[in-house]
Amino acid sequence: MKMKKYLFLLVAVASLGLTTGCDDDDDRTVPVPDAVADTFGGMYPNASDVEWTGRNGYLIADFRDGNTDMQAWFTAGGDWRMTETDLLYDQLPEAVRKAFSASEYADWRVDEVDMLDRDGVEVVYVVEVERDGREMDLYYSADGVLVKSVADAGDDYDYGDFIPSRPSDGIGDFIASRYPGARVIDVDAEYEGTEVELIDADRVKRELFFDRSDAWQYTKTELRRSELPQAVTAAWGASDYSEAKG
Repeated sequence: MKMKKYLFLLVAVASLGLTTGCDDDDDRTVPVPDAVADTFGGMYPNASDVEWTGRNGYLIADFRDGNTDMQAWFTAGGDWRMTETDLLYDQLPEAVRKAFSASEYADWRVDEVDMLDRDGVEVVYVVEVERDGREMDLYYSADGVLVKSVADAGDDYDYGDFIPSRPSDGIGDFIASRYPGARVIDVDAEYEGTEVELIDADRVKRELFFDRSDAWQYTKTELRRSELPQAVTAAWGASDYSEAKG
């Protein structure tokens, strides 16, 4: 698994509960709070070869469940946030395999496959592919919607920044009202506001942006050229930029 290259020593402190600091090159098993150990034991009673590390305010368990390599992330209070599971390509949902086979990356070599199960949002599958020195990570929903494709982040990437934030009730109510039946893929709360990625009932991926008071600002929807209104394609064809449309 990717996450085992760099480990951090967990240090417990009374005021913050825990913090992390750089360790030396030796892998170390670190102690964890009882609440975390209890949650982990209840979720994965058959776990073996468990190693605990601390990173970015989370407690992280690298372990095996049967013959499967896994990594689970928890808060210091014992709340589970994410589990990454290594998969074989044939273990992907059929819809994901079909979508990949029909994609522009179908002739790329598959390096690795991961499943990301996260608290409060949709499960996604990451297919890492390579060709001619280029590497891409393809994120799919279980029903084969390509959520995003990004340049591979490298062997030490652990999906830590893909742990979703917790949206406010107001944002949740807005989504339920505007996009009933939508499945939330990711929630990213930053200083400027909150971005929510979802797949609506028609399997269309959308990105919603909310300001710091959780008021909706706009929605971005990616479209193929063939999906544009005729008036838009006609205007584009008549514009000075039409020669660059390829």
